[in-house]
Amino acid sequence: MIPEGATVIALGDSVYPLATPQYFASCYAPTWGRHLEHTLAVPGNHDYVNGRLTEFAKYFGEHTDPKGFSRGASAAGCSSASTGNQRGPRLTQQLAWLKETLGEQGSSAKCIAAFWHHALFSSGLHSGDGDPMRPAWQMLYDHHADVVLSGHEHLLRRFEQLNTRGWHDAEGIREFVVGPEALHYTDCIVRRCVRARDEPSMACLLWN
Repeated sequence: MIPEGATVIALGDSVYPLATPQYFASCYAPTWGRHLEHTLAVPGNHDYVNGRLTEFAKYFGEHTDPKGFSRGASAAGCSSASTGNQRGPRLTQQLAWLKETLGEQGSSAKCIAAFWHHALFSSGLHSGDGDPMRPAWQMLYDHHADVVLSGHEHLLRRFEQLNTRGWHDAEGIREFVVGPEALHYTDCIVRRCVRARDEPSMACLLWN
């Protein structure tokens, strides 16, 4: 299923309903866990247990970072921000890291992709949950980023290229919302700028 040399990007809430050792062992490890060495993971809100990322961080180890991480800056910048807990000092730290990372990449990256858990733009029931990431979107827009990947919603969406206000912009960023599963899937509103939509039982995006 996973092409040789590919990277798996886990967009948060990798196990459900909580990130416990039992769920990682029984659900994630036998499936996506087989590709752990090639995974980059950011936490979602369900990865925080009693306000902490202890088990999530223990399972993913070097494949996650609460501040953020980047890969392949010389060719395709891939930046993450950990947005399962989006308020206060953690968010400030992540935004500072993103600003520094984008500044270091400059114009050398042929493609810039960023990913975090809560989608800034969504047609699902959790529209608005990603509002704290608007400054991150503006930074990425200013650096001509290409793609933002998010999860949180239990659905699959591909949006038009969008500016920070959520309007179509030929110079904007294309957003994909890739929900981890549709366990509690409910109907959603089809908002403007949705280019493609799907209601799968499991959501996975293969990006070449």
